[in-house]
Amino acid sequence: MQYLSTLACADTRDSRGAGIAIDAQGLNLFASNRSGAGDHLPPGPGNDSIARFSIQEDGLLNIKDIVEVTGQRPRFIGFNTQDELIVALEKSAQIHMISMGSSPVESSTDSHREQVLAEIESPVCVIFRDL
Repeated sequence: MQYLSTLACADTRDSRGAGIAIDAQGLNLFASNRSGAGDHLPPGPGNDSIARFSIQEDGLLNIKDIVEVTGQRPRFIGFNTQDELIVALEKSAQIHMISMGSSPVESSTDSHREQVLAEIESPVCVIFRDL
């Protein structure tokens, strides 16, 4: 058993975990953090971010990086069929594709790429399906 924070060690602001996803290679685990005290309130003092952990051979996790996303309240995260990280940003009313690269990065929006894929009211889940 292992207990790890998805926030920076010194970060005690109001933030909640939401989504968890593992990449197709099984090497990295991603977890979303969403700010705010509830769905009817504006974003709270916490950050909206994605934490990335490396998965070790023994199954234990090591934090690689935490990056803030440009939208508000990342609820769902998951990988599409091309192994791209998709994030449903509930309060921003958008779905983003986020690329964090393969090396650890600083906690900043300059360290990763985000692309808006769709604008939709309060997305909280994305389902991938082959057509």
